[in-house]
Amino acid sequence: AVPIKGTEFYEFLLRNKFLDMARPLSSYDPNSQPVYSYPQITSDEMYKIAMYGYRSFYFRLTYIFRRLLRSYNRREDFKYMCYCINRYFIEPFYKSK
Repeated sequence: AVPIKGTEFYEFLLRNKFLDMARPLSSYDPNSQPVYSYPQITSDEMYKIAMYGYRSFYFRLTYIFRRLLRSYNRREDFKYMCYCINRYFIEPFYKSK
């Protein structure tokens, strides 16, 4: 979830001091860690759990085969698969170091 100024979520994070004020919201990148954390879980842990979930779902062999069998535009699917491999396997690996 992205906290946007003026929303209930943003106000909740601000009121409870969960928002990381050192990281401006304007620098939000969907490929990065959340700009907030809770006492029970840090933004780094949230990011790692989300990446694990994406990898677990999208890189099941059955999902990949079904996607390829149903696709009409093989070139676009191949490009998307390369994007997913980079996004969910390669980038998180280098960010964790």
